[in-house]
Amino acid sequence: MAESDEPREDHSTTSTVTVTLVILAVVIVLAWYLKRRAAARQPVLPKVEQTVGTGTGVPATAADPTIPRDAEGRPLSDYQILTPGGCRLMDDPGNGGDAFKASTPQGTHRFRLYWVRTAAVNAGEPGSARDVIDHFALRDENELQEVAKDAAKFTLSLLRARPFRIVTRWEKDAGDDAFLCFVYLDNGEGGWQNLSSWLVRSGLAMIVPCERDLPEPKVSAAEYQRQLETDEAEAKHSRTGAWAR
Repeated sequence: MAESDEPREDHSTTSTVTVTLVILAVVIVLAWYLKRRAAARQPVLPKVEQTVGTGTGVPATAADPTIPRDAEGRPLSDYQILTPGGCRLMDDPGNGGDAFKASTPQGTHRFRLYWVRTAAVNAGEPGSARDVIDHFALRDENELQEVAKDAAKFTLSLLRARPFRIVTRWEKDAGDDAFLCFVYLDNGEGGWQNLSSWLVRSGLAMIVPCERDLPEPKVSAAEYQRQLETDEAEAKHSRTGAWAR
């Protein structure tokens, strides 16, 4: 019988193609699986909030300086200390007894003291002026301006004459956008003097309680308020500064 002329199916070629397709499918599935597993194991980095502190002042914005933070976004300390060698008083019409502009390693900014308020040389807000008048029992606006000038001269003379450091959380005063801070001045005897306390002892500032602890030496807000009240009582008894009017 004659052989058929119909071509025979090449089973070896078909098998090779099938195996190749199966291997390719396995590779694709395996690659997808490994990618999903790697994504699942990737740590989710915490969102770093550009805010500083709560309860006192206004949080700094993303464009403002902030306390240095660790890799997880946590502040490395409660306060940032701006060293004396990098702090210098700048001339500014708004400088006064409790607020001033200064050049620092973090740029030039306006600062305002925690815990105290002095009379404003430029009169300031009517409510604030009335608070100072009532606190020191001043007779009129003329006496208020004299007290304001005395406080400004006291603070600015010290900042010009002595090395000082600024200790801040980079939170802002709600009233004038200044960064709230503590200021420590070289006392000339190898130590550092807290300017807020010095102003109260000199009868030039009224106490404005806040939630911030004293960083140097470390004292709670409640204890620091008691210290300031003692200083104020002594200044009033000895008729120092504004208490003499």
